[in-house]
Amino acid sequence: MIRDEYRHGAVLGLTVAEIFILLAFLLLFALLGFLTDREADEHELAETDDRESAPMPWIRPEQYETLVSEVRIIKQEWDAALTTLEQSELDRIQLQSQIAELERRIGQEQKEADLANIARLDAESARNMIKKQLDAVRQEKQRVERELYIQKKGDQPACWYTLVPEDNGGYREKRKYIFDVAVFEDGLALAERPAPEGGAYDDNGGSYYNERRELNVASLPYGRKLSDEEFLDAVRNISGKGRGQEVRTYSCVFSVKVWDLTPKSAKERWQYAHYSLIQSWFSTFVVQDEAWTGITE
Repeated sequence: MIRDEYRHGAVLGLTVAEIFILLAFLLLFALLGFLTDREADEHELAETDDRESAPMPWIRPEQYETLVSEVRIIKQEWDAALTTLEQSELDRIQLQSQIAELERRIGQEQKEADLANIARLDAESARNMIKKQLDAVRQEKQRVERELYIQKKGDQPACWYTLVPEDNGGYREKRKYIFDVAVFEDGLALAERPAPEGGAYDDNGGSYYNERRELNVASLPYGRKLSDEEFLDAVRNISGKGRGQEVRTYSCVFSVKVWDLTPKSAKERWQYAHYSLIQSWFSTFVVQDEAWTGITE
């Protein structure tokens, strides 16, 4: 009986001892594993960071909830950042769409403006073309009118004249005179006359003042009595330019006023000088009621 109890106690004692030994070994193995994991973590931190690695802190249970709360806050901020990024991307896409639409509208407006500008230029070109055609028609009309007008002038149209209205609504030419001539028994004399105002109606219609200067009328031998030969030498060039189409495009004749200062006994001299000398070169108007203002001797 006593032996059975001893045997039972011995077996129980050995079992408890073995349990303690096993626990000791388990604790040693756990400590060894913990130390091994710690060394591995320290080695990994040393490879990824050049700075001196701090020892892995031991997280106490009361800090766990705080860390979890911070992680949740960080995750919420991360999600908010992703949401903001997605919204920004949507806004960017919408803005690009609006820019594309605006560029399309601008392009359309520019195209319409270009078409309007082209249409305007075409209209201006058409107007310019029509204007040129009208100008050409007007010039042709003026040319025909000028030719008809010249034909109406007769055989000896005047170089200098003005247009005077008539009762029938038309116009007639009134001759203008280039200088005055007096016929004496023993010669002829010239008196200067200023250039008429204005200019000729038809072609080459410059001012009479300029034409008088180009013809050098001011240098004629005024103020003295001239022989027949001196008179012809002085005026032949002026008459020749009119008849030679140097004043107009057609042959024209200058007009002069003539005074008969010969005595009654020398009318043959007057007839000869008037018809043979003066009218051979100029168109004449014999003055009856106007006094001669040039030389008298």
